[in-house]
Amino acid sequence: MAKITEVTRTSWGQRLLNSVVGVLFGFGLFFCSFGLIWYNEGRPNMADVAADSVAITTASVDNSTDGQMVAATGVLQAAEPIGDPLGLRPGAYLALNREVQMYAWVEESKSNTETNTGGSQTTTTEYTYEKEWVFSPADSDNFKEPRGHSNPSSMPYEQAEFLSTAAQIGAYGLDLKQLALPSAETVALNSANVVDDTRLVIAGDYLFEGSGSLNSPEVGDVRIRYTAVPSGINATVFGQQEGGRIVPYWHKGDNILYQVHEGSRADGLAAIESAYRASLWGLRIGSFFAMWMGLMLIVGPVTTFLDVLPILGRLGRGMIGVIAFGVAFVFWFVATLLSALLQSIWGLILAFVIVAGLAYFFIQRQKKGEGKLAGSEL
Repeated sequence: MAKITEVTRTSWGQRLLNSVVGVLFGFGLFFCSFGLIWYNEGRPNMADVAADSVAITTASVDNSTDGQMVAATGVLQAAEPIGDPLGLRPGAYLALNREVQMYAWVEESKSNTETNTGGSQTTTTEYTYEKEWVFSPADSDNFKEPRGHSNPSSMPYEQAEFLSTAAQIGAYGLDLKQLALPSAETVALNSANVVDDTRLVIAGDYLFEGSGSLNSPEVGDVRIRYTAVPSGINATVFGQQEGGRIVPYWHKGDNILYQVHEGSRADGLAAIESAYRASLWGLRIGSFFAMWMGLMLIVGPVTTFLDVLPILGRLGRGMIGVIAFGVAFVFWFVATLLSALLQSIWGLILAFVIVAGLAYFFIQRQKKGEGKLAGSEL
């Protein structure tokens, strides 16, 4: 493994100037986090929406549910077999993905920065080069040390996705281009499903081409894997019925429900709920850290100024980080709570009741205080 080391020095004045520029970015990050919170808390839980769907059987078209949001459970089948002319024979797939990787040089860097007395910083960066399987090889001309780490200029094959021209769940037609499908599974390769005239060699779950082998590849070697959503699975489709088709259901004009999940309607609802909870808390955590990092950037000039004495800078940065964490948490918690309340009818009612109750409490308390004052004067 080759290593290249580079040492750079940044003056205290340059660091101060950079921190001042960082203040602008910090304010932007801080205020954008409020917009992210508002968006996240206002998103509908599509599991709650899907829970109002009408469960239908798919043996025949039911005209009584035409125009309604439905959950159709049955066998999901492609209209015709699909394959990849490059290496895979047509098979019973709803969707097929060709994943292409090349064995190539990868540059990685690791930096260590030390603050010097006077506020300057010395950064030592170590560049290392290793060979790995990658989807998109880096341009080796941009490496810190391109000599001896040359990558091919292009991929011989591209990634590709193939969809069945049409699909059905029982008697109902579907639009696969818009339908959110289940996760794809790796296609097991063998002489029966790999095309005869390909230059690629079967190597486990991959098709291989190159001067080396899958276990001992050379730079420029290529491997291809296929993943697919199989046809013939028992599944539930959520959408809107239009005659003999199920199409996307639009919730309040800007949220689409058009998904397929393996299993029953209950399995589908559980999967939608799980995905919503994961994204809800992911964005909540992300918005908090954006707010915290924004505050840290805003006070960046202060911590940079204190770095004139490195120990003072470290202590100041630690204290300010803790304070910024607490301030960010208070802002984030209040903003999240208010966003959730203000975008929910029940939340608005609850907020109104609380405000009215507090107002009544303080009015009554003030009246009692005025009564006691009048009694003492008598």
